[in-house]
Amino acid sequence: FLMHEKGTRQKSTFFQRFITNLLFLLQLLALGALAFATTLPIISMTYDSTGEHTVIVLDVSNSMNTEVSAGQTRLDKAKNIAENNLKGQVSIILAETVPLLVLEDESTSQAKSVLAQLTPKHTSTNIGDAMILAGDLLSAKGDNNKASGRILVISDFVWTDGADPEVMKQVLEARGMVVDFVNIGKAKENVGFVDFKIDTTETTVFLKNYGREKTVSLLLKNEMEGQKTITRTLLEEGIEPITFPTMGGITRLELKDDDALTDDNAVYLSNPKKTKIRILMMTNKPNKFMVNALTALGDTEVTVAEPPIVPDIDSGSEEGEGFDIIIYSEVDHKKILPGTMKEIKQAVEQGTPFIVTFQESLNQIDFDGLLAISPDIVHEGAGVKTVIQNQFTKDVDFGTTEKYYKAKADNTSLVLAVANDEQESPIVAIKQFKDGKIVYYGMDDLKSSFKNSPGYPIFWNGLKNFLIGVDDITNFNHRGGTVLTFEMDKHIETPYGVVQGKRVVLDTNGIYLIDGKQHTVNTWNEKESNTLAEAAVNEAKKGDTYRAEEVLREREVSLEMILLIIASVIIAAELLYTKFRGDF
Repeated sequence: FLMHEKGTRQKSTFFQRFITNLLFLLQLLALGALAFATTLPIISMTYDSTGEHTVIVLDVSNSMNTEVSAGQTRLDKAKNIAENNLKGQVSIILAETVPLLVLEDESTSQAKSVLAQLTPKHTSTNIGDAMILAGDLLSAKGDNNKASGRILVISDFVWTDGADPEVMKQVLEARGMVVDFVNIGKAKENVGFVDFKIDTTETTVFLKNYGREKTVSLLLKNEMEGQKTITRTLLEEGIEPITFPTMGGITRLELKDDDALTDDNAVYLSNPKKTKIRILMMTNKPNKFMVNALTALGDTEVTVAEPPIVPDIDSGSEEGEGFDIIIYSEVDHKKILPGTMKEIKQAVEQGTPFIVTFQESLNQIDFDGLLAISPDIVHEGAGVKTVIQNQFTKDVDFGTTEKYYKAKADNTSLVLAVANDEQESPIVAIKQFKDGKIVYYGMDDLKSSFKNSPGYPIFWNGLKNFLIGVDDITNFNHRGGTVLTFEMDKHIETPYGVVQGKRVVLDTNGIYLIDGKQHTVNTWNEKESNTLAEAAVNEAKKGDTYRAEEVLREREVSLEMILLIIASVIIAAELLYTKFRGDF
């Protein structure tokens, strides 16, 4: 009994010393943690894989402005769904023609603020490319490119550009991402302007009916010509062309009645050039081929003057605005009055273009510098080839000419077409003369095949527009979503305010002022106006019932770092304890 009691007392003393010797205990725990860490322990944990990041891909294209109920559009509904399903850090991508990242890794409150300010754009839809951008964002947030988060795509899925959204969904899900499609489309009847054709004489706008047969009234307004009403009966699912003369300035065509989608009910068209181009042709042998070519499009008025009687160069018309171009063709130089060439030279110096055409007496006339070549002798017959292509020589075959001048171009002249002779005599040449331009046209029209070719009126109308600085009229009328870039910063007036920069996205319908000229932007998209279209995806969830559910997954978590941290804390505690005990 005494021996047993003594053994029990010794065991109790050992455990009491073990427990009360804190320094030893700390050392034991630190060594244990370090030893366990060397085994690289791993445990599996269940987590919500969508809780850390939400990337909203939001369709803001033209069709999203379709009314779904009184006072609520598809976009309004989409924004409500997005606001109610935000988790973690939020990014927002707008699925416009070119996807736009408007928010990256911000709080839910900041995301709601951005969503509240969004409005529909008058562009096409590029959901697929927006999803690619969303996938790249999520990949960058995960470990070893393993995404953690949800891509929430909210749209009516009337996609018109870019990759197929369903294909992109499969690609992203194969990379481990959670992708939800939420469809907020609802079929509505609509009538809208879907396409156009415009040139300097005639404009055609195409109106499509998405619904039952109906009669509609349209109002055509022009700032210079006034307004008139047009009535059309539209067949079910039919397209009706509306054709009218192209008018100068801004023209607006609008439906008088509203429907589910109002953004395609009115369009603007711009023709910034003058309604009529005024040309003075000085000649004693009128060239009817040239006159007909210049007036073929109906945008030019040619005044033929036979020297010595020439109208006042500065006035040119009853309006007193002067001539836009002066042509010197087959003139009897002996009948030119002394002051006429002086007036022409002054007009050219101030910016009026001057065209000199072939005539056999050309080398006998003193043009006082108003000639782009130095004529030598008249030569018989040659083919003509284009050496520089521009807006008035491209796609033009000059053919042959029976007579032309062997000549040399002025050092400051640009030669665009030459004869096929040994010295390549200039046939078409242009030269800058102070603020004006001088053109030499060396074809003998009466004895050449060019006047009867399709390229003849193309050449003269292209040259005319080039000389007075008129671009192709289609360059002033754009489709929504077009991106314009410039070499230098520009001050641009847009429907939503003034912008400054080298790039502007035309994503809002209306009038833009660029370099003093009016440009128009309209949606012009048959698919975006189709409010009856079914969603082009199969797995979309209904917007009315959608809720962002948790997606639980397991992931392996390494305990190595945790154990190292614990060991470090224990060692620090040990040092503090020894210092407190007075060991050092």
